[in-house]
Amino acid sequence: MSTKPFKNIKQFENEIDNFLSSYSTKINEHATKVSDFFEIACYNYVVKFYENQGFEVKVKGLQSGKFRYKVKPTGYPKNFSYIEIKKTTRTRPIIFEIRHNIPIASYENPSDIYIGADIAVIKPGAIICDYTHKYKLKRYKYYSYIPNVELQTFFEVKNFKPSPELIINFTGLVNEIMPQSMRGENPFKNPKHLAPSLMVSGSHNLHTERIAEIYSERYNINIIVNLFNIPAKAYLFISELNRIGSK
Repeated sequence: MSTKPFKNIKQFENEIDNFLSSYSTKINEHATKVSDFFEIACYNYVVKFYENQGFEVKVKGLQSGKFRYKVKPTGYPKNFSYIEIKKTTRTRPIIFEIRHNIPIASYENPSDIYIGADIAVIKPGAIICDYTHKYKLKRYKYYSYIPNVELQTFFEVKNFKPSPELIINFTGLVNEIMPQSMRGENPFKNPKHLAPSLMVSGSHNLHTERIAEIYSERYNINIIVNLFNIPAKAYLFISELNRIGSK
């Protein structure tokens, strides 16, 4: 089996088109870089995971009738599409949004440090548009971010072969915006979410595989690799991964 972190762009286009067609929409425009296609594919895997967990999936924020992925940190969130997931319990409906490339406020320093995670599951309507924020660039009317208390979980996507440095850097992101996972705590009662996860296109070598095993036991995080070779299974073996939520 190949371990090279590469996939034909046309294959990605077909996967994404087929995914969106199941929700009666189309992509606004195809990306031009393989890394962007991979990030879009991982976004779709996350959506499919929640759908398999019984959530109803709704497409939101279509642009000219088409789905526009936010594959870059720049741009207003209102100009991009996203997925809303909903599950009705005995007492109330549970609703979340799956968002793409929006800064998340730090857990310890929420007014000073912001991390742009690739994919985030957040409470509905959680995005803040601050017209007077100190980090607002001149070319933008406001600074958009997600308050830390609104974050449920997040995913970092890398079109690389995993390296020790990549895995260790990911734990730094988790420590900054979801340190509860570094302590093995469960910040939510219901429902269970996937723990913060690093999603990587390439395969492990012996060293990185051992690091991932140790970190997955030491911390409440997931290191998911080889996603170029097993995309169809990416949301099927999730039951084996760490989650956050009630035990």
